[in-house]
Amino acid sequence: MRNKKIRKLLKRYTEIIEELQGARIIRSSKVVSDYGEYISSKKLNLKLMPNSVNKGYDAVDKNGKRYEIKSRKSTTKSRATVIPAPNKDQLRTADFLVAIIFNDDWSIRDFVKIPMSKVKEMINKHRRITANKKLIEEFSV
Repeated sequence: MRNKKIRKLLKRYTEIIEELQGARIIRSSKVVSDYGEYISSKKLNLKLMPNSVNKGYDAVDKNGKRYEIKSRKSTTKSRATVIPAPNKDQLRTADFLVAIIFNDDWSIRDFVKIPMSKVKEMINKHRRITANKKLIEEFSV
């Protein structure tokens, strides 16, 4: 690929990111995470917290329950199945884990809301959270 074409593609990418930021859909440079937070806030009626305010959760509901939101996106070459495990602050602070897995076209493949107590059990057993059929059926939103 030639430099001129590369710069043209990157310029388009920058324009798209700036437009998404202007619409408050993307809030940082983490496109997948930000879009997952945006989708979660709309689907679950959550208030997103400013990125710099805390490290233990991403959003709160009308009852003050705290949500940590994790997102992964499949690509044409690999299918996302592992949901990243929350860190110690998130495990201690959040009440729920919301996990979203996007297909390669950005449609939602899986969307689950899991009580953090259940997440702790899964991590103690497996050290990770896999988006298996049972998990998806049990906690699908």
